[in-house]
Parts: sequence; structure tokens; C-alpha cells
Amino acid sequence: MNQSAKRYRDSASSYYHSRKHGFAGCAKETKNELYRLKDIGIRYLYSKGLLEAIGIHDKFCVYKGNIDGQNYCFHSRYVPNTKVFTDEQLNDETLFIEKKDKLSNHMRLCDAKETLLVISDINCDMTEITEKYIKEIKKTNR
Repeated sequence: MNQSAKRYRDSASSYYHSRKHGFAGCAKETKNELYRLKDIGIRYLYSKGLLEAIGIHDKFCVYKGNIDGQNYCFHSRYVPNTKVFTDEQLNDETLFIEKKDKLSNHMRLCDAKETLLVISDINCDMTEITEKYIKEIKKTNR
């Protein structure tokens, strides 16, 4: 899911710079849907205790966890409402993650979508990270 979203992100940018705005718009819509589904997966894994929110980088919450013996790091626009971050856990730098090569051991995109749609009603108390949210955290930490 994550790798596909990044490929669509890069395609949208490439189409836009080539002045192919219709294609850019379609790629952007697909990217946004894939990131929405990725956030569902992150909320689910967090609710099961498989991921831990460790900080905020730019406008993204950083999650880390070990799933089936593999270490993972994810970035999401959503942060758990119960998590309190210190100034050391806040990073204002712009975040850009390079896409990785497609791996054969990853789930097919269509299967990943179906799996995430089934769990989309997960009840996990989270807030979308906005500029206002970041300012409130910094104000609270003073």
C-alpha cells in the first residue's frame, strides 16, 4: 500500500511538471485513497499494540513497531489523542520518503485494499495533524 502510494505520488508530480494535468489529477486521487487506506492500517496496528507513536516529523506522526520479526517505521497524518510529545520528539523539517523497489513478498495491492476496507471501522481515538495541532503542542511544552 505504502509503496504504491509513493509511486502514484511520484507519477502525479511527474505528470504535473509535464503539464499533463488530467493524468496528474487522477494519480493524485489514487495516491490520496491509498494513503487513506494506509492510515486505516496504522490505526489498526496501533490499536492492537503493534505500533508505537514515537514523535512528530513535519506534519506526520512517526510510528515504529516489530511485526512478525520485522522492524517497521510508518508516517501518518494521524496522531493518538492520548499521546503526549516532548519538544525533542518534534521535528519541523520537511519530510520526503523515497519509494522502495517493489518486493515480491508483499501483498498484492488489490488484496491489501480489501483487507483494509474490512477493518476500516476500527475505533481508535486519533486526531489529524494540522498546523494548529503542532502550535498547540509547542505552546503546551513551554
